[in-house]
Amino acid sequence: MTDLFSLGHLNLKEISQRGNDTIGSAGVAVVGLGGTGSLAAQLFVRAGFGHVTVIDHDVVNPTNLQRQINYFHGSSHKWKAEETAALLSQIRNDVKVSAVRESLGSDNLSRVLSGHDIIFDGTDNMLARKLINEFSVAEGIPWVFTSAIGMNGQFKAVIPGKTSCLTCMTGNSIVDEGGCSALGVLNSIPSIVSALAYTKALRIILGEEEKGEIHFINAWNMAMEKVMVNRNSECRTCSHHDYEYLT
Repeated sequence: MTDLFSLGHLNLKEISQRGNDTIGSAGVAVVGLGGTGSLAAQLFVRAGFGHVTVIDHDVVNPTNLQRQINYFHGSSHKWKAEETAALLSQIRNDVKVSAVRESLGSDNLSRVLSGHDIIFDGTDNMLARKLINEFSVAEGIPWVFTSAIGMNGQFKAVIPGKTSCLTCMTGNSIVDEGGCSALGVLNSIPSIVSALAYTKALRIILGEEEKGEIHFINAWNMAMEKVMVNRNSECRTCSHHDYEYLT
């Protein structure tokens, strides 16, 4: 459907009317509504994704306002999922927006994430990422991983059966690097990472090829590089389909 919201994309040869129609029928789950998830949720809605599910179990803390663009002074101590959903519905009322006020676990993962075409990770929790990764591989749903801390950020796409997965890169260990509140974060880096990772997700929805690179960004030095992560033929998750966290 052509409308005023779509005009910015329609003249791009990479998207055009056909791509716009594909976007309009796609569903995305945004898990974690912090620095990267906040902007991504807006971009998915502004692009006209047919269904956007926003998932977070936390409330807004005043310290979040430095970098999490969906919240305002009056949002403090309110649920992030509900605040985000309300904002998204004001941006576009023709996009179906669902709010899930839950923490992801093996008991609710399928119920919350099934039925989406892609998953966007905005968590700062490695266990949640491991759960998403195993679910993605098991169900054949692509996902995009993001991380932003200090001056640095990174993102990577996982397309089951085609690219390396998170376990190929990290092994079976769970090591959290610490949160933004504890370690500090430049307030622009989550949005920089989010915008590029969102674009990666958009490319996947539109059928563009992805090779499995991980992208690194240092915002302070204006530096960006990518490193190829090859599939591991002995990977417990994507090669042997042995799921440690889903059980």
